[in-house]
Amino acid sequence: MSVEDPFHVFGGDDDDDDDDDDDDDAKEETTETNKRNEERNAEIARELLVQANRTHKNDVSTVTSSSTGTWSTTTPTTIDHPTIHDVSSIPPMNLPWKEPLYRNEKIRLVSNLPVGGGRGYIAIEDLPPGTLIMLEDPILAWPEGESSSIDLERIQVILMNDKANEVVSTMESLHPTRGRINATVGKGVTSSNPSQIEEMIQHYDEAIHEDDLRIETILKLAAAKEVTNSDGTAINRLDVLRMLVALRYNSLETGIYPHVAMWNHDDFPNCVKFRPVERRRYSEVRTVRRVSCGESLTISYLARYKCHSSRRRHLWKQHCFDVGDLKEGSPRVSLEMVRGRLPSPTDVQHMHSIETATAELEDQCRELDETATANKPLTEDESETAKALELAAQELYKSTTEHLGNDEHVLLLPCLALHLDACDLVQRHVRLPKRQRALLLARLIATGRKLAVLQSRILGPDHFDTAKTHLDVAQGIHGEL
Repeated sequence: MSVEDPFHVFGGDDDDDDDDDDDDDAKEETTETNKRNEERNAEIARELLVQANRTHKNDVSTVTSSSTGTWSTTTPTTIDHPTIHDVSSIPPMNLPWKEPLYRNEKIRLVSNLPVGGGRGYIAIEDLPPGTLIMLEDPILAWPEGESSSIDLERIQVILMNDKANEVVSTMESLHPTRGRINATVGKGVTSSNPSQIEEMIQHYDEAIHEDDLRIETILKLAAAKEVTNSDGTAINRLDVLRMLVALRYNSLETGIYPHVAMWNHDDFPNCVKFRPVERRRYSEVRTVRRVSCGESLTISYLARYKCHSSRRRHLWKQHCFDVGDLKEGSPRVSLEMVRGRLPSPTDVQHMHSIETATAELEDQCRELDETATANKPLTEDESETAKALELAAQELYKSTTEHLGNDEHVLLLPCLALHLDACDLVQRHVRLPKRQRALLLARLIATGRKLAVLQSRILGPDHFDTAKTHLDVAQGIHGEL
C-alpha cells in the first residue's frame, strides 16, 4: 500500500494566492522543519497501517470455547424475528422484578417467541423512529476498571454488594432460569443429546473443578452475608454455576440490566441501546426506524459493525448462540459479498485484518479527541499524529474498497465513519492555514456524503448514525462557506 504525505493534498501553506504557481521563490520557502514534519507524517501513517493491518490467524469457521475447544450446538439457523399480527391474543409475561425507570406503554414482554429462549419485547402499537422505549438503571454496576471476563470474581462482586439478595433473586428469572436448571441438571436428568445449557453448566463445572477452595469461600461468604435464593434456601454450587451461565448470556459491559437483557439480537435491529455515561448510569433504548404493531423489538449485541464471521464468533463467545453459516439467499447477503461472490477463507482473514485496523485507528482517534476535549491543546507531535491518522483512515478505506469490490459491504460503514471522525478531529483541534483547512473540509464532506448514502441503504434514513452524518456534512459545508 502506497503511503503519501497527508498534507501534499493540501498544497503549501501559502497556496491561498492563485498567482504563485510559477513563483520559484515561494517554492524555496519550505523550511527544513516542514520537510521533517512531512516525512514524519508519512512515517507515522506507515507505522499505523503496519500495526493495524497485522493478519489474524484465528480459525474463521469453527465456533469454539476459549478454554475447552469446540462445543457442540444445535443446527445453526438464521435469526428470524416474526411479526405477530394479532397482539390481543398474546398475554404479557410478568416477572418479579423491579420496574425500570421508564417503559413505554406501547411495548409488551411476551414468552412465546421462536427466538431468544422464547422471551422478548414486541410492539403492541406502531412506533415512529426515535421513540423512547426504555430507561433502566443496572441492578448492579460492575466496578470501574474490572476485567470483563465472566468468572468467580464476578460472583463475589455480586455477593459483596449491599443489594446482593435482590440481584440473586432477579437472576433466578434470567435465562437460563433457576427453575429450568433445577428441573434438569439439579435432578441429575441426563440426555444422550444434552442441551446447550446443560453443556455450559458442565463446562463451567469442569473449568472451576480445580478451584473448589474458592467455591467453598464463595458459599461461606453467601452464608455469612445471609444471601439466599428467593425461597430462602442456601446458595449451593449449582446456583453458582447457573449464575455464571446467566451472566454469560445476559450481562452487559457496565452491569446487569435485567429488562434490557430481554431484548433479542439482530444484526440490523429496529432499536438502539445507548451506553451509560459517567454521570448517567441508566441504559436507554430507542427505535431507529418505524416499528409496526406486532413486530419484535431488537437491539444489536455488538459494539461495532463486523463481517458475518466475526459477528458469529463474537455472539457465540459472549452470548452462546450461533447465527449459522453465510449462504446464498441469506438476509442481507449482498452486504457480505466480495467481488460478487461469498467470501473465501482468505477473504475472511483479510476482513478480520480490516476490522483490526479500523478498531486500532478508532482507538487512537478517540484518545487524541479525549486529550483535546479535556482542555489540553494538542502538542505539535500530537497534531502531526492526527494529520497522519487522517491519511491512514483514508488509505484504509481505499484499500478496503479495492479488496472487497463491493460498494455496499458492511465493513465500509466503520471505515468511512473512521475517516469522517479523523477529518473532524483535525479540523477541530489542529491549527491549519486557510487553504489546508478548506481542502480538509472538502474531504470531510465527500466522505460524509458517501457514508450517509450507505447508512441510508443499510441502517435506514431515520437511524441516529445517519442523522449524525448528515449533521457532520452540513457543518462541513457551513465551514467551507
